Amino acid sequence: MNLRVEKVEADDIEAVHDILVRCGNDLRDTLGLRHWQPPWPLEWMQRDTVEREVYAVYDGDSLVATYTIGDKLPHYYGEDAPIPKESFVFLNRLAVLPQLQDLGIGSWCMETIEENARTRGHALVVLDAYAGHKKLLDYYRERGYRQVGALADYGWEVICFEKKVTSDE
Repeated sequence: MNLRVEKVEADDIEAVHDILVRCGNDLRDTLGLRHWQPPWPLEWMQRDTVEREVYAVYDGDSLVATYTIGDKLPHYYGEDAPIPKESFVFLNRLAVLPQLQDLGIGSWCMETIEENARTRGHALVVLDAYAGHKKLLDYYRERGYRQVGALADYGWEVICFEKKVTSDE
């Protein structure tokens, strides 16, 4: 694989949004999970290109994945949510085309995100994942993410994770 990442602008968001649609349909059809149904609205993703950073991941010239990062917690993190005590990058909507999952693209994305956070001087990568998606929860734990809490997100329970990406030198 020849993976590379590019920041997406609002005018180019539709192809990236299509990955979320396909992944949401796959989660529903293969695992019976409906937390990405319907997918994140296109207009919200366009807004995220301004307020956050949306990335497209390519293998050569083929779009294969996407993710979004920012330096603020989502609006659904209320007073009872775990608030990071150090500077962080918040990751969400990491999605790899269903037919290309389990080939290492997601792990490459995570390494890229963690390095990006380190380069920017952040101590943590913070994310949450649907509590009903055991394989994904196990994946984050295996990558060294530690569970720091749980909360209800629009009626779905999510597990909150963080990983320290800088050393305490």
